[in-house]
Amino acid sequence: MYLVVLLVSTIQSFQHVLDNRDYFLTFSDDGGLLCFGDNRSGALGIIDAQTNQPLRELVPTPTKIEPKHFNNEGIQKVACGYYYSMVLTKKGKLYGTGQNHQSQLGIIGEDIVTKFTPIMFNTGENIVDISCGLKHSLALTSCGKVYGMLFNV
Repeated sequence: MYLVVLLVSTIQSFQHVLDNRDYFLTFSDDGGLLCFGDNRSGALGIIDAQTNQPLRELVPTPTKIEPKHFNNEGIQKVACGYYYSMVLTKKGKLYGTGQNHQSQLGIIGEDIVTKFTPIMFNTGENIVDISCGLKHSLALTSCGKVYGMLFNV
């Protein structure tokens, strides 16, 4: 509990706070993402600065993912599902990390994505909102279309 209180008091401007059962995400005006908790599935997208490899372990203290990882576009929204997370930038781009066993990140061919990776939509439309469920994600476009990312049997 003390760690969260300390974190809240040191960040000047929260935009969105999101917690999952095992991890916590928030972002501020500078466009960086702050996270801590269970990163064993890659849900936090933290890379070890010394080895440049995914840090797949428990992250006990708040760790910042710099704005450059999101192309310096600023963060509009963060969403998380079951051991995966998504970031929507202010320019309508989507990034995802974590478990992808059911294609909930919209990335084909990778069961686990260990760093925030751009998710490509070939629609020419910007994404304006996102939502994550247990093992699916939804993206709303500027034209009012909803795209689902999930395993379709």
